[in-house]
Amino acid sequence: MTLERQQDARLERLARATDDLAPPEGFEDRVMVAVYRAPQPRAWLGRLALLGCFAAAAGTAVLVSRTEQRQLDTKTLSVLDGLEDTP
Repeated sequence: MTLERQQDARLERLARATDDLAPPEGFEDRVMVAVYRAPQPRAWLGRLALLGCFAAAAGTAVLVSRTEQRQLDTKTLSVLDGLEDTP
């Protein structure tokens, strides 16, 4: 008997021996109930915190840019006023 035939014979015996195996009644339902009751990942909490940080950074950037723009406008007006006063 060759190795391939031996393996085929063993697989046939294994298939016949396991034909009658089946999960108990209601097994699939119990598994699905357990899956639905399992706690869901809380990845959204981290995302929410990150979103808050980005929103705070954006707000800070807006305030800083407004302040800088005002300072630039003031300096520009001062220079222009100085140019108008010179003969």
